[in-house]
Amino acid sequence: MILCHEHSILKRRQKSTELNSHRAKIDLVMNANRSESDSVTPSTWRWLLWSVFVVAWTAALLTTEPVHVARAVLAPPVIFSIAKLSHVSAYALLAVLSGWLFVPARWRWLLLVFMCFHAFGTEFFQQFVPERSSSFRDVGIDHIGIAMGLALSSRWWLQIDKSSQQ
Repeated sequence: MILCHEHSILKRRQKSTELNSHRAKIDLVMNANRSESDSVTPSTWRWLLWSVFVVAWTAALLTTEPVHVARAVLAPPVIFSIAKLSHVSAYALLAVLSGWLFVPARWRWLLLVFMCFHAFGTEFFQQFVPERSSSFRDVGIDHIGIAMGLALSSRWWLQIDKSSQQ
């Protein structure tokens, strides 16, 4: 009886091994048919993350919801400080994310120009949003955040790509 039980265990292992081998062959064929463009690259994920952040931060700056949340959650004396701290932090993070993108060194300056225009543009359009106001002081605060982000990620911003050296 023990011999019969061992024999059935052996048969199950053999079938399992054959099944796994068959699955591996199918995966090999499926992956061989997939082109490189079908796979998502790290660069794609970085650009996606950057884009989501830009859209979310733009929406936060051009809607009244953050104002309502701040009034509901924060004490009036700290609302101004927290709002300005969020401006600095968000633009610093945007600068870090921008430096993290895979962009040839000769084109990185366009990301910096984009961040500066974003700071000016969102402040300009805030004058048309109820309960929001536009301020050159905020543009300056945004640029302090950009400068801090550039300093934090300077290694990425100053990185020389090998393709431009050839």
